[in-house]
Amino acid sequence: MCYGEAVRSGPVLVCAALPYECGPLAKLLTTPRRVRDDAGRSRWSGRVADVDIVVQETGMGLAAAAATARAAIDAVSPRCLVSTGLAGGLSPAVALGDVIVPDHVARSGSSPLSVDPELRAIAAADLPQGRSRRGLLVSVERVVRTPTEKSALRTSTRADAVDMESAAILEVALPMSVPAIVVRAASDTAQDELPDLSGLDLSRVADQARLAARALTSPRLAQRIARLGWGGHRATRTLTKVLGNLLPRLHS
Repeated sequence: MCYGEAVRSGPVLVCAALPYECGPLAKLLTTPRRVRDDAGRSRWSGRVADVDIVVQETGMGLAAAAATARAAIDAVSPRCLVSTGLAGGLSPAVALGDVIVPDHVARSGSSPLSVDPELRAIAAADLPQGRSRRGLLVSVERVVRTPTEKSALRTSTRADAVDMESAAILEVALPMSVPAIVVRAASDTAQDELPDLSGLDLSRVADQARLAARALTSPRLAQRIARLGWGGHRATRTLTKVLGNLLPRLHS
């Protein structure tokens, strides 16, 4: 499916998995309008400077991201797409809060997809000097928790960072002739151990409550959650600043 001129004249579609990733981006919009899509996920529309922007919550994981991105593209006919949110560092060079704008994105074990080179060149001008990374980002089905797991994934893929959505989003956008890039920020490094999120979807309030209940009985889990929360806050703050500068420039 190809949208032709509709792609170039529509809004910029910004996709992020979770409400706490979308919320700061929605605050960038003037007079934001919030609706729920058919799956019950939030979609905000508004403007940054003179550019129409749609912020779409996709939910966690490859399947949710693909389905939501496809539906959002059908609904708003975007001129381009930005997959954003938090990511984990795999390369020892990736520091907490670093902005990751990869040249290529892939599922683990699959051939890489190239992001749009023109959009990436525009984005490059807004990246914090010395705090940004290129290379490969790999998208996986489950959270990569431990330094050992991260090292193994780094060895098998040579990826610099990992997330759970971007490859699926690009797999949808590119055949639909929607130029796409990835702009993420590292909420944890290759040396950090993450809390066990098995069976939880943190876009759901009930699962957030389950995680909080687990933390009450495990000081170690509580410490890891606090570390991840601090890293997520730092990464989101940097990411919001970068996107606030970048989005008005994605108008051609």
